[in-house]
Amino acid sequence: SQRSASKVVAFKCRSMHRSAHSTSSIPMQLTYSRVGMVPVFVACHCSGLHVPAAAVFGAAAATDWLDGYLARRWNQCTAWGAKMAT
Repeated sequence: SQRSASKVVAFKCRSMHRSAHSTSSIPMQLTYSRVGMVPVFVACHCSGLHVPAAAVFGAAAATDWLDGYLARRWNQCTAWGAKMAT
């Protein structure tokens, strides 16, 4: 269930290292950029610009994979990042 998955992510987040500057880490910057891509994707898609919309979607997918990979590799975790991962 969604609730048990959130508990697992919260536990994993507590067991990982939290940096004092975790919101300015590279994984979090990638997450912020992905959130910023949402209105660009919607605008492109609604305007009929399907190729640029697909490119933005692809970039968002790539940053999703990369920020998760880097956060796990560097043992970085934030509560917001963990929530976004669920």
